[in-house]
Amino acid sequence: MSGMGPPLVLIVNAGELPVEGRRLCGEIDKAVFDLPDRLAAPASGIRYDLHVLRVGAEVLVRGWIEADFELQCVVTLDYFPHRVKLEPYVEAFELGPDERADLTGRLREDILLALPAYPRREGAESLPETEWRERDGESLGALGASPVWDVLDALDSGDQSETR
Repeated sequence: MSGMGPPLVLIVNAGELPVEGRRLCGEIDKAVFDLPDRLAAPASGIRYDLHVLRVGAEVLVRGWIEADFELQCVVTLDYFPHRVKLEPYVEAFELGPDERADLTGRLREDILLALPAYPRREGAESLPETEWRERDGESLGALGASPVWDVLDALDSGDQSETR
């Protein structure tokens, strides 16, 4: 069926793993991310190349995983491509009672946790502090208010006449 995309899950039946383990390569569909906003939009699914081995009551997974995203720069607000690649990737998954391990959720979470908290496009510079202060003063001055620092300085010095 060539019309079908990548699967939404990666399930390993540990009872069927050979003693030497098994290599798994492929991609999990990007719908697995189910992200609520546009700050980070998946551009690909989770690609993986893993060696899966049963060790006692666990499945040991080694290899690499990666996914592509479109992130919104916190400075420019433009979108830019970003790849998360975890290599080497090593995890141990406990087996359930039916000896099947669903690796999907852990792979998804590990990729999402590797995304930057404040994505910044390469070369994007934030405004120098003096420029931010100048802009704050201009915007507050336009509203007829004193610049923020003057108001705070007045409170600190005990002079509250400017704050009323």
